[in-house]
Amino acid sequence: MSAPRERARARRFGWAFGGGTAAGAACFALLAGVSPAHGAVSDPSPRPVPVKPVPVDSSSAPPGDAPPQPDLLHRLQEEDDAFFPAELLEGNPSLRDSTLARLDSLGYTAYRREAGTRSGPGALHFGPAARIMDFNRAEGLVAGLGVSGSLAGRHSPRIHLEGAYAGGSKKFRHLEALVLPLVADPDLRLVARASYADRVVPFGASRPAANAVRAFLGGADDRDYLRRRGGSAGVRLEWEGLALTLDYEAARESAPGLHEDFSLFGVLDQPLTAATGGLDRAAVVGVDVGRGAWRGWARHRVAGGALGGDFAYNRTDLELSGRRYLGRQELTLDLTAVHTAGRPPVQRTADLGGLGSVRGFDRRTRLGETALGARFEVHVPYDVLAASGVPVVRDLHLQFVPFADGGRVWNGASDAWLLAPGLGVQYYLGPFERVSYLRLDAAVPLGPDRPEDLRLYLRFARGLF
Repeated sequence: MSAPRERARARRFGWAFGGGTAAGAACFALLAGVSPAHGAVSDPSPRPVPVKPVPVDSSSAPPGDAPPQPDLLHRLQEEDDAFFPAELLEGNPSLRDSTLARLDSLGYTAYRREAGTRSGPGALHFGPAARIMDFNRAEGLVAGLGVSGSLAGRHSPRIHLEGAYAGGSKKFRHLEALVLPLVADPDLRLVARASYADRVVPFGASRPAANAVRAFLGGADDRDYLRRRGGSAGVRLEWEGLALTLDYEAARESAPGLHEDFSLFGVLDQPLTAATGGLDRAAVVGVDVGRGAWRGWARHRVAGGALGGDFAYNRTDLELSGRRYLGRQELTLDLTAVHTAGRPPVQRTADLGGLGSVRGFDRRTRLGETALGARFEVHVPYDVLAASGVPVVRDLHLQFVPFADGGRVWNGASDAWLLAPGLGVQYYLGPFERVSYLRLDAAVPLGPDRPEDLRLYLRFARGLF
């Protein structure tokens, strides 16, 4: 690749990671082998026009030195470079995510997780009550403060306390957690943990990210809720991208009721699903695996029997999420599977439907013993509207995301598949974790059970982190 092209790529990556700051530009300028000047990457030469790659004549190569044959990914990338002008890559969220994925492979996520443990003895950190802060139709605005820190250094017990007031229910919500390191080896980490909380939590397959912001803006609270008051205790073992957990949970669950409907632009007319009240005592075994661009986890929950409580059931949850890059084409896939046995309460049954499950259908459209769901998306990495040349439109920097959702429930009222293709359009807001994108999804539910021919979702979508 030519030096001007490298400088252009360094400028784009530096802006993407550093938000336009000198630090970001300098970081990726060094990665590209370009010297930054005055906090930015200078590029006095004109932008090169991509050309179709010319095949190498093997007859002109020295004897015994056959030219290397590019693999499929390189060939696809060469075709992209030849067909699309470089200008269409400006402000490309897909390239930003791929860069962050490479940082993640270098241990960036682990660094973020451990950053808070590097402070001195007795250091406490104050901030918002991030775990229980929310805005939902069950309790309205839930806001408060939290404090966390270690008592005597990095490997000492860590505490986390949160308290918040729910404006709709007029109740005080709280959470207390304690983590005790047992083994703190660089390659092996074993901790004991315990927590107690009184709060309202979502349940069901539809749990869209950043729901609080979405509910406040449009009243589109596409989740069901239950009040859970109780605690848990267990251990967690982490080793080379693998985490094993074993916990005992005991909590009283109940339906919170509908206390708050306020939002800026209306409310969702679908009523909340009433949770079954009772004491839930369960042992939970979990496995989390993270390798490269793929993440997976499994949970097996056993309630009742010798453990006591009001419910007797088993539930197994499996989830696999991953992203793959074919050239610059970003593909994402999410697979979920749930199996239940015994007599689970309403909040533990397998279900499908909703924004966080199969878009285009009402949440919990299907209920049964076993559920299988899939969500597939293609993040088009080119600013297609910029090529239109239409004033204003060419400067919107919108990304198109075709998608398809599907799933099926077994041993329920219906075994018919739920299918819904669609198209999303999103605008990159910044590296704000759960609200990195403002996104509009248009889903087209298929089949005789579809609630309508087209359903629109205006929401916030999360980025890589």
